[in-house]
Amino acid sequence: MRLRATVFVLLLLLAAVSLPGQEFRATINGTVTDPTGAVVPGVTVEIRNLATNALITAQTNEAGIYVAPFIPPGRYTVSAT
Repeated sequence: MRLRATVFVLLLLLAAVSLPGQEFRATINGTVTDPTGAVVPGVTVEIRNLATNALITAQTNEAGIYVAPFIPPGRYTVSAT
C-alpha cells in the first residue's frame, strides 16, 4: 500500500512539472471598417501603453483584420491611420 501511495505521489509531481504555465500577456485584434462598413486593408493600427508610452503597431490584412499578440498588462489606446 505504501509503495502504491509513493508511486501515486510521484506521478502527480511529474504531471505538475509537465503542465504549461499560464500566459500573462494578451492579444488585441479587430477589424477596421470605413463608415459604410466596408473593410479597409493596409491600415496601420497603433496600440500605445498609457503608462510607459510604448508603441506597438499592427497592419490590417486584405480582410481588414489586425492582430497584435503578446501585449503586456496595462491601459492602452488603440488608433488606426
